[in-house]
Amino acid sequence: MGALALFTFGLYWPTLNYEFVMYDDPLYILKNPFVCSGWTVESAVWAAVSTEHANWHPLTWWSLQLDVTLWGLNPRGFHLTNILFHAANVALLFVVLRQMTKNVGRSVVVALLFAAHPLHVESVAWVTERKDVLSTFFGLLSLGTYTRYVQSQHRGWLRLTTITLAIGLMAKPMLVTLPCVLLLLDAWPFGRLRSIRDCLPLAWEKLPLFLLSLLDATLTVYAQSTGGAVQHLEQVPLLLRVANAATAYMVYLSMTGWPSGLSILYPLPFERSFWPSAVAGIGLVIITLLTWKLRRTSLYLIIGWLWFLGTLVPVIGLIQVGDQAYADRYTYFPHIGLFLAIVWGMADLSIVMRVPMRIRLVSACLIILVLSLLTRQQMTFWRDSHHLWGRAVAINPANVTAWHQLGADYLERKEWSAAAQCFATALQLNPQALDSQILLKRAQRKQSESTP
Repeated sequence: MGALALFTFGLYWPTLNYEFVMYDDPLYILKNPFVCSGWTVESAVWAAVSTEHANWHPLTWWSLQLDVTLWGLNPRGFHLTNILFHAANVALLFVVLRQMTKNVGRSVVVALLFAAHPLHVESVAWVTERKDVLSTFFGLLSLGTYTRYVQSQHRGWLRLTTITLAIGLMAKPMLVTLPCVLLLLDAWPFGRLRSIRDCLPLAWEKLPLFLLSLLDATLTVYAQSTGGAVQHLEQVPLLLRVANAATAYMVYLSMTGWPSGLSILYPLPFERSFWPSAVAGIGLVIITLLTWKLRRTSLYLIIGWLWFLGTLVPVIGLIQVGDQAYADRYTYFPHIGLFLAIVWGMADLSIVMRVPMRIRLVSACLIILVLSLLTRQQMTFWRDSHHLWGRAVAINPANVTAWHQLGADYLERKEWSAAAQCFATALQLNPQALDSQILLKRAQRKQSESTP
């Protein structure tokens, strides 16, 4: 467990020297007076009731306030906290899986995949995404306490599961699907859900958990609606949302297997050919049917797959929040189910095919090594805003927001000509971009003033 945490900490060590990025970090930290003031009674009360930036997540606010109290506005301290939580999550994931399945080797591999996958860089290297690592920490604690409840049948552990879930929901509403994950685990590995008749009593024992999730979902919808973050059907039609959801699932799968071309922002396309989405939807159905067909011999496949599908539902875009089609950070907790299915499936397949243990170990080590190298490479783009948005426009030259943000960074650097070119490009892509129009005029004025 300690070795896993140390490996993770060492992998993400370079982020300690990274800056804040000028995308949400100013709103959450640098320009937020209730965070900049550190941990005070007034700021703590504000965090408890605030729905600022279209979210209710008081625990995330409190953790950022505590960082200011400890480190001031030095980004090094904020990055350190994120790394420590990610390392703790990796160690905790191993402990929970070992406790659930009694299989040490496979639990180690799942934990290492979780530690080293490049899709998780965004959740760790971006200070604003504290809510990912923080909520997952308490989500994993909930899985651990529920496992103890199942194994001991002591109701105190179930009450503790309710408490840890409540705390996790105060960091990020992503955990609203956790009660459903617990039902999946009742089928495998716990073996409590053997037939449809078992569903009702098992769901009933989790009623407080479902009520907590319902309450948090209601608060989240209210916060996002009043904050203007939710896109209306006139802006993003239902058919486009469903099409994008199917595509997003397949994109997450493909980026899991081939993590290249990762970016901070993948804009939602407002014109889409629906054939790729239809193919993606058919692919999802086929995978689901295959895993279901194999349930008698490999029940973990359908359990891990449904974990992956279900925990992505809150962020898959059926309720469209923001202008992203999908995001790397959304895979942080859902990846656990997918990794579980892959590792157990590959391990059992290698046993059937009589692959020697030595070859299995070498293969696993090579995969972790490659992922670690890709993670280190992806990390470099997060060292400052300039490299982050430069990477985004390189990945997608039609990304209006990325050109605007890159121009804003050039403005901060007083590189007026480069800033003007970025804003002009953004306006070519979207002539209605008012912010880019305003900043283009400012850059041109500064450029003319600096010309002898």
